[in-house]
Amino acid sequence: MQRRLFFSRQAVLGCDIVKRFSVCVKMNRTYEDAIKALNTLQSNTAALKEICRSGQIRQSDRFEKTKEFAARAKVPVDKLDKLAAIHISGTKGKGSVCAFCDSILRENGLKTGFYSSPHLVEVRERIRINGKLICKDEFARYFWKCWDNLKQDESNDMPPYFVFLTIMSFYIFLQEKVDVAIIEVGIGGAFDTTNILRQPWACGVTSLGHDHVAVLGGTTESIAWNKAGIFKCGVPAFTVPQDEISTRVLAQRAKELKAPLKVVPELCSYPGETVTSLGIEGRHQFLNASLALQLCNTWLDRYRKETNGNDNCYETPAVTNEDVQCEKLIPSAEPFPINLNMKFALEKTYWPGRSHCIKRNNYTLYLDGAHTPKSINACSTWFCKRADEEKNNLSPRNVARVLIFNCTGERDSRKLLAPLVSCDFDFAIFCTNSITEESARKSSDLSDFTASLSSRLKRCHENHEAWKRLTGETGSITLHDLDKKLRANAMQNSCVFSSVLEALHCVLAEREPLLDANPEHSRSPRVLSHANHIQVVVTGSLHLVGAAMKVLGPSIVQV
Repeated sequence: MQRRLFFSRQAVLGCDIVKRFSVCVKMNRTYEDAIKALNTLQSNTAALKEICRSGQIRQSDRFEKTKEFAARAKVPVDKLDKLAAIHISGTKGKGSVCAFCDSILRENGLKTGFYSSPHLVEVRERIRINGKLICKDEFARYFWKCWDNLKQDESNDMPPYFVFLTIMSFYIFLQEKVDVAIIEVGIGGAFDTTNILRQPWACGVTSLGHDHVAVLGGTTESIAWNKAGIFKCGVPAFTVPQDEISTRVLAQRAKELKAPLKVVPELCSYPGETVTSLGIEGRHQFLNASLALQLCNTWLDRYRKETNGNDNCYETPAVTNEDVQCEKLIPSAEPFPINLNMKFALEKTYWPGRSHCIKRNNYTLYLDGAHTPKSINACSTWFCKRADEEKNNLSPRNVARVLIFNCTGERDSRKLLAPLVSCDFDFAIFCTNSITEESARKSSDLSDFTASLSSRLKRCHENHEAWKRLTGETGSITLHDLDKKLRANAMQNSCVFSSVLEALHCVLAEREPLLDANPEHSRSPRVLSHANHIQVVVTGSLHLVGAAMKVLGPSIVQV
């Protein structure tokens, strides 16, 4: 009863919006119509807060409800057993590990399905076949099939946004008959929508840290417990080296769930071909690459055995005392020879918006959707090293550094901004994730209806204040007086904008002719206009990075 009441309340919050599409969707079945319908499933702020307050009991209820939605969409959990999946959770690096896995397995001639979140520019980025986005017509066709299947139920309640897309991805992978489905967990693991997968072939846990604490709990133990919830009995599991508390919890969960868990070795310890560079930049990616290698090697080993003519030749690995012998120790996985295919796959992996560098004639973009303390630290280290190398190669070396930042939700902006102070930025901009104020009110791939524009702008000012306290900056500057300050050539170190377009125009209007709009405030601060080259870091949110990529366009940024 409690579960039904919760979902009834959630359904009421969006039922009026959904009803607006109940008639027209039968006539209009375009990609754009699909996006409009999909956006009606976004939960509002009140619903999100209810989810955060609900605790594990309600999380369990929602997880069971997800199975009901999947069955209504014609993808019951027993059908999902047919997906030979690799399932990956963690706090930092999940998407990168998935991208490495996808590249490795495609290089081995396999048809891959890859589900990730969030998207950067278009929602169809979340569901890829053989590394490519499905075309808009195909996305629309599959979307409306799942939508219609769900709407046939008399209750007429619909799943939330992420749940719908997860179920839709499973439906597509089954219809497309992929050899392998690479699935990135959304939030947590134990009660995440993706965890309706009962029989994955391998599981991985990336680096753990504090994120989504309102949902997962505010302790290292609770976060690790949730992330390890994807472990399955007898299914090989791997993780990267973790802190002591996380290691203990992962080992305990592996023992409870009877999953053989191992820690991956350093990438440099693998014999065979030497991998010195990766398609995704950053030293932290080398451990992610090692995790991907272990997952793929395990998956390929089972695949080869099952394709030898005997479907029953694969035996579930026995969970030995050695695997779970000590709560404080997880045994190490053995490195194996890296062949040319694996080396090539790792080197050419493309995962935009993560440690992503784009160089132009007189500016360089550094895009990284880091949004946890650990990932921001990694971003800061990556940027400082890369930017210093670039500056040393520039002549003349009159280089200015700009930070464009936003963080949302319950994240502590002071903790996220602290590592960035050492990067010696000449100017910092804090803006919402909206492309423009107008786009924030429209239905599109990048629309966010979970909070009002005013509340998002308020958060930007809070981020700005945190930055000023960290840097010792005095005074304040807002959108309304920025142009006057710029005309007076005032030296101001930071400001707030209401959209990404205005932020980029402030920094790049005099350098990037392809910016096709002309906002009122488009003059650069003096410290930037006098520089020969500008290094622009966009970080704090993947949604912010995606909006920046959308503004700059495909001729500048390849998605």
